[in-house]
Amino acid sequence: MDIEGEEINILDQIENNLLNINNLFIEYHSFINRPQKLSLFLAALEKANFRYYIEGEYTNKAPLFNDHIKLQQDLQVAIWAKKY
Repeated sequence: MDIEGEEINILDQIENNLLNINNLFIEYHSFINRPQKLSLFLAALEKANFRYYIEGEYTNKAPLFNDHIKLQQDLQVAIWAKKY
């Protein structure tokens, strides 16, 4: 699922269907003017018995000291999830 920042808007629509899926890719975007909700995706994956791997798309060497903003996003991560 890569819908350029709208992932959070459809989470409630797909959450019940996660039981029917074995492999999933999500590209999560966090925008500086909206609350971060990555934890909602991870909780949904955990509830559906997925194991996940997360990789950051942006590299900020000092995130506590430097703002790293690209396209009004402060975070973009790739999440691969698989049921075992």
